[in-house]
Amino acid sequence: MKTKMILAAALLGTAALSANAGVRFGVSYSVPVVVTAPVVVVPTCPAPAVRVERVPVCPGVDYVWAPGGWAWQSVRWVWTPGVWRYHPAHYDWNRAHEGHRR
Repeated sequence: MKTKMILAAALLGTAALSANAGVRFGVSYSVPVVVTAPVVVVPTCPAPAVRVERVPVCPGVDYVWAPGGWAWQSVRWVWTPGVWRYHPAHYDWNRAHEGHRR
């Protein structure tokens, strides 16, 4: 009789252990994150007239002149002067910039 009781208890214990095999416990916590919307400042007046620039001597054959222009920075218009940019003739713009065009 004792053998049957021990065997029954062992079977019950094994069944109980296998029933809880998929149970998992975890701890989680949350951290408040403050998200602020970007402030967009719209120019209140149009850009000034384009400045006439004196184009300096070209530094080499593979350079292209990029003219200057006005850019809005925070609260006012700022002039960005023109520059010579290196742009070799064999350069494939579309392939180098993944198909994006200027």
